[in-house]
Amino acid sequence: MTFYSGYLLLMPHTLTLEVYSGTDGFGTPHFKSAVSLLGLVVQDVKKISDLHGQEKDSMTQIYLGTTTAIGIRDRLTLPSAFSPVAPPILRVARYSDKDGLHNTVVYM
Repeated sequence: MTFYSGYLLLMPHTLTLEVYSGTDGFGTPHFKSAVSLLGLVVQDVKKISDLHGQEKDSMTQIYLGTTTAIGIRDRLTLPSAFSPVAPPILRVARYSDKDGLHNTVVYM
């Protein structure tokens, strides 16, 4: 996997990622310890298809400076200047170039 570190210069926002680890007996979700990621938050309405093929409106797209796999059950918290700060993840896309994985885009 590759990642061009100069790309991080275009990512002014610090976000918090908590990876989903399962639920307890009452259905309450549990998450692993939070990690910080750099990214670019863009608030724009985009039509997307979720994992079930349903058309949805993505109100926020986050371009992350990582090639880490992110799941739709994970929790991604945006900086406090954005509202809502923890919208549900609708879809995740991982992009590559000739050298391998390049970055991750989260649609919320």
